[in-house]
Amino acid sequence: MSIPHPGWLGFVFSYKPERGPAGKSKDHGFLIIHNVLKGSPAAKAGLRVNDLVTEIDGLPVYLPDAKHVVAFFSRVKVGETMGLTVNRSGKTLQYTLKAAPMPPSHVKGWEALWRSVHG
Repeated sequence: MSIPHPGWLGFVFSYKPERGPAGKSKDHGFLIIHNVLKGSPAAKAGLRVNDLVTEIDGLPVYLPDAKHVVAFFSRVKVGETMGLTVNRSGKTLQYTLKAAPMPPSHVKGWEALWRSVHG
């Protein structure tokens, strides 16, 4: 199976599921942004560290495991736009990112992540 090389958005995140009654996971969550890479589409759009992404293209974020995360971001095409709804310090903000070609310095890391999920 060949490794896809998707469009690059330029932010590092972790996924956190929302919790319902009795601590059970709901069918959505959010992305916590840990790093916004200089010059990236995310930086150009205005995303910041600690932003919480609650929706992608108007839909609640639901990425229950690493395989879903990799599958979702594998489908992002260069030039494609992605709308993000962000909670920043209690304010709801909207951003649009346009995926760029993945910089060569990130290709090996992406391929390692893809292999770790797909074997």
